[in-house]
Amino acid sequence: MSPAASMAGVSRLPQSWAGRRRVGIRARLRRGQLDHALAEGADPWSAAELLVRASRLGSLSERRTLAAGLQTLVSVADRQRKSSPYVGVRHQVVIEERDSLLALAERLGQPAPVDVPVVAQIALLLSDPSSPVYEGGKNPRGLAEVTVRCLQRLQ
Repeated sequence: MSPAASMAGVSRLPQSWAGRRRVGIRARLRRGQLDHALAEGADPWSAAELLVRASRLGSLSERRTLAAGLQTLVSVADRQRKSSPYVGVRHQVVIEERDSLLALAERLGQPAPVDVPVVAQIALLLSDPSSPVYEGGKNPRGLAEVTVRCLQRLQ
């Protein structure tokens, strides 16, 4: 097999500093779209933007930030207070999944690697206004499905 054939389907980052910077900026601007793609199992190696976003999501610092976000979400639900003037948390739904959300937070904070699709799904839970944890979001039963699927993938 030739080296070119083995590299088929693997995207390359630009060689120049400016090119890498542009890819990084595009990855930040398209974060939601890229997270959706990665959560659905898109190959991070297939596009430079996906690769940049996947490496960010997989970093321990980003995972710890997401873990803190899950803990804050549970805390907001426990106190039954409004988290934002724009988007309200579905308190009861979050409380029902409290143990699963805290287990995910615990695992994200550990140094061991976590599958990128799992981290992307958790990032979407916290950042997407159509997430099942937020009022007006997707079906609230979807939160249980997401937490179960993520916990299974982590075992």
